[in-house]
Amino acid sequence: MRLFLIPLLISILLANAFSDQDPNAASLSDVEMLVNKANMLWEEEKYEDALVQVEQAIEINGLNEGLLEYRCDLLFKLKRGPDLLDNTLLLEEISTEKTPWNFLKIADAHVFLGNSDEALFWIERAIRERGFTKFEVFDAERYDLVRQDERFIRIMDEIMDEVAIGSPAKDFQLPLLNGDEISLASLKGQVVLVDFWATWCPPCLKEMPNLTAVYEDLHDQGFEIISICLDEEEGIERAHRFMSKNSFPWKQVFTENGYDNEAAKLYKVNGLPSTWLIDRDGILRQVGLKGERLRQEVESLVKNT
Repeated sequence: MRLFLIPLLISILLANAFSDQDPNAASLSDVEMLVNKANMLWEEEKYEDALVQVEQAIEINGLNEGLLEYRCDLLFKLKRGPDLLDNTLLLEEISTEKTPWNFLKIADAHVFLGNSDEALFWIERAIRERGFTKFEVFDAERYDLVRQDERFIRIMDEIMDEVAIGSPAKDFQLPLLNGDEISLASLKGQVVLVDFWATWCPPCLKEMPNLTAVYEDLHDQGFEIISICLDEEEGIERAHRFMSKNSFPWKQVFTENGYDNEAAKLYKVNGLPSTWLIDRDGILRQVGLKGERLRQEVESLVKNT
């Protein structure tokens, strides 16, 4: 899961919440209406008003993981530390999937409360107990509270050692959408971006036009992209519809097994989007790039390697 669940996902999560409901319970459409309204308010950055809609949805449906995560996201946006802490602890308690993101949400609640020791405790747990490696998250300004702490610096060093920038990228072999097999090793001699994404990930979709532009401009100079879609079982039909309507020119992988994808496990991907830039010699050079910085780094590699 992601650090702060994008609201557009909630209507998908709600579908499972009603499977065991009493037949006299409020209809899914009632809750969907509230969630959709909250989504619109989120887009308008009216987080307090969006929270009201989510609270009403919880009153109708009862507490479930999806709605609680949405509430946590809104409390984060509002920087309401005490409420966020209570809710993130509850989310960790009821979550079926014990992810590092829950620990990071708890850490962020402590950041808002100014509790540096507690924040570091939960950051450390996310990394050491649950294998969190998406280090670019910690570039956020809120982590200035702990950035100079020796413990934080040590933890960041551990992540960087795990990611292994400057070492040979881990090879994998996966089926492309057209049925052919692709291995990372087979692309040695080209600059390669391995892009883990999903159709439910708005930041991933937002980055697609940039990926398209960089690919079109630099492909002839030796740049290749392998996009690995991590949609899970419940979103397979949606993913197929999306990819049939959006024919990207680079290499596409969709194994329909989400984070259990072979390459995702190999690279310990636990947040999206996740991009890995590899030079012509097969050496991992950058992680987590997007936008103009991605273009700059790709241009540098195609010209200088």
